[in-house]
Amino acid sequence: MASYTSAGSSFTLKVQIGLKPSGLPDIKSMTLSGVDAGATADQMYAVGNAIGAVLAYSITDMVKNDKDLVAA
Repeated sequence: MASYTSAGSSFTLKVQIGLKPSGLPDIKSMTLSGVDAGATADQMYAVGNAIGAVLAYSITDMVKNDKDLVAA
């Protein structure tokens, strides 16, 4: 039977840095690697808000990405 093995997690914050000439939001992202795969949504939200408090731009999204290896 196959199983998953954790290969790490990352946390991406997306921020709006302004508007494009077309009027659409100009979104940039920053990614932090080495995040604990077991981190809860509440913990990630708290980290995102703490980082957002020192940024000059507004956070639009917070994304936690878990990478798993599949092995037989």
